[in-house]
Amino acid sequence: MSKTIHNPHDRFLKHFLSHHQAARDLLQACLPDALKQQLNFDSIQTLPTTFVDAELRQSVCDFLFSVQFRDQPGYVYTLVEGQSNATRDMPIRMMKYIIAIMEWNLKHHDTLVSRIVPLILYTGAESYRYSTRFVDLFTDPEPMLETFIDAFGLIAIQAVSDTHINSYPWFGGHHEPGSPGSI
Repeated sequence: MSKTIHNPHDRFLKHFLSHHQAARDLLQACLPDALKQQLNFDSIQTLPTTFVDAELRQSVCDFLFSVQFRDQPGYVYTLVEGQSNATRDMPIRMMKYIIAIMEWNLKHHDTLVSRIVPLILYTGAESYRYSTRFVDLFTDPEPMLETFIDAFGLIAIQAVSDTHINSYPWFGGHHEPGSPGSI
């Protein structure tokens, strides 16, 4: 897909990041030390794909780098923002991109990845003043961390006996006229 962007700084970054050594240098400069220790920088490959919506491509471009994390496949996703103002919804957009990458990976490789690291190159003139944590968009972030870390709840209805289901009036069980669930 074509990544046509009109801002000169963004065009420069697009060209710059398309070179292997430049991508490697960027990741070495921007990623936290603990993360850099897990990466095999010789394995970095720029993948020819985009996850940015068509209407945003005038001000945004993205790069997906394939990289090994402790000999396991993973990705570093870099979003180059050409907007002039920071926005509170960036964590939502990044979560959408992460999910899109996971779907793309399962479709094209049918494997799990060890990690997807989002990285935003913000090019706005003002300081970026919003949190980059998705859970900070909730009034109480800590329980939401558990929601994203723990397994989701599952009601496997086929494992529930007919007798148990029929014990509830709204599922067709016996009930008194006028009681909740009666017709």
